[in-house]
Amino acid sequence: MKDIYLGVEKSIKDLQNIFKNADDKDEKLKRFNQEALEVFQQLELKSLKELESLKNNEEWENFTIAFYGETGAGKSTLIECLKMFFK
Repeated sequence: MKDIYLGVEKSIKDLQNIFKNADDKDEKLKRFNQEALEVFQQLELKSLKELESLKNNEEWENFTIAFYGETGAGKSTLIECLKMFFK
């Protein structure tokens, strides 16, 4: 799970670098990139605080989920779908 948090943090930094390193020959584009960078930096602060909170409150590396119900209700189908999704 911690890899997810590190990946999100890296993606945020990569996006921020795109705004910083843009070729700003056009003045209008330069202003737009600067405004976008400022907005993105504000969002980054909020996102990283939330991300840190989630990372600190994570308790388990693995989860165990139990399914029960009537015969033919689709429990096995759901389990197989989840296995394929998380591979």
